[in-house]
Amino acid sequence: MPKRISKKKKVVKNERVTYPPAKRKILDDIKLLFSDPEFKKEVEEIRRRIDLPNEGFNNSFPDRYEKYKDWDCNMCEKSGKLMINSGYWEKLKELKEKLDSGEINEEEHDDAKEKYDDLIPSCY
Repeated sequence: MPKRISKKKKVVKNERVTYPPAKRKILDDIKLLFSDPEFKKEVEEIRRRIDLPNEGFNNSFPDRYEKYKDWDCNMCEKSGKLMINSGYWEKLKELKEKLDSGEINEEEHDDAKEKYDDLIPSCY
């Protein structure tokens, strides 16, 4: 007869909170990722590219709202200009036509579209 396994959840204790083992593993992985210098450089580059303030938007609520609102409006304006001036819509139309004609498959379409999307600091 097979041995019965208890249905009690095993938990790992943290100083402040008790987490299930899977969540503890995820949190540990995140801490490891944030300690990686290459990841930090990538985050800094993304923050620089999208003009995200280093301090973020963590001030008191009224200030945070005003900073975020201004940042959001600026990002939407930049995105709109880039989409129009870079020929973004034309490129997407060409990709769709290639997909419809069978020149490329869905995976190739999605990969190419993702590259175009990455160029736009979008607010959408």
